[in-house]
Amino acid sequence: ALAIGSGLAARLLAPLNALLEGTAAMARGHLMVRLPTGRGDELGSLTREFNRMADEIRNTYLGMISTLAEIVEAKSHYTREHIDRVERLAMATAEVLERRGWVRFSSHQRFLLSVAAILHDVGKIAIANEILNKSGPLDTTEREQILTHPEVGALIVERMGKLERAAEIIRCAHEHFDGSGYPRGLRGEEIPLESRIILAVDAFDAMTIKRPYSAGRSSEAAIAELRTEAGRQFDPVVVEALIEVVTKDAGADVDPSSDSGLYRVIHSDSDAGYRLVSAPPPENRA
Repeated sequence: ALAIGSGLAARLLAPLNALLEGTAAMARGHLMVRLPTGRGDELGSLTREFNRMADEIRNTYLGMISTLAEIVEAKSHYTREHIDRVERLAMATAEVLERRGWVRFSSHQRFLLSVAAILHDVGKIAIANEILNKSGPLDTTEREQILTHPEVGALIVERMGKLERAAEIIRCAHEHFDGSGYPRGLRGEEIPLESRIILAVDAFDAMTIKRPYSAGRSSEAAIAELRTEAGRQFDPVVVEALIEVVTKDAGADVDPSSDSGLYRVIHSDSDAGYRLVSAPPPENRA
């Protein structure tokens, strides 16, 4: 009787526990949470109301992210394509790292990587177009302004709330593996892995596209440069994962209906990328 009673209590409490976990996850900034519905009782009504509120919060944040991305896009004619490529390659690189067993990303971490990849250049909205699009070398003052954009971008994203981790990824996206980067001169694993991914992906895309101040290189030349700088500018493990992506064109194969296709979803009419069947467990970032 005790065993039957315990099992019955567990079944009755499971929906309530899921609701509490979902609320806690949303409070931690996990904007992808959506709980399963189907019950016709009061708990079912509460779950549906939770999903409605979660959808409203998520759509608000997606609207802000989309608006910021569009502002960055307005700074230069190539930026929309650059943002899309950086996000796709970053997510594909993360998938390779997972497949090789080198790291494990939660759905929340993938979401934050996606947000940071989309907004990695958002700090450039504070820099004059004539500096961003200058065809010649930058002078000292202009270079100092360019160097401020990771911190400016991080502050913009921090003020959105619930995206502090994405802000930190953006802040560190120009730190170099050997400590020669900016703004804080972090090195190695002091740099968030997501930042190391974005740095390598952003550099590869910058090398292979034509910009106002440089001609694009071939993929082979860009890969050679990545390997040359592995251990100095770039994390060697990330470089090898990215090379696998670009040599197999895996970036084009990322499933747009997964929770990693954020940039494509916010520029479409579908919300298919934002449905989780349960709340995630608390994450340990120690």
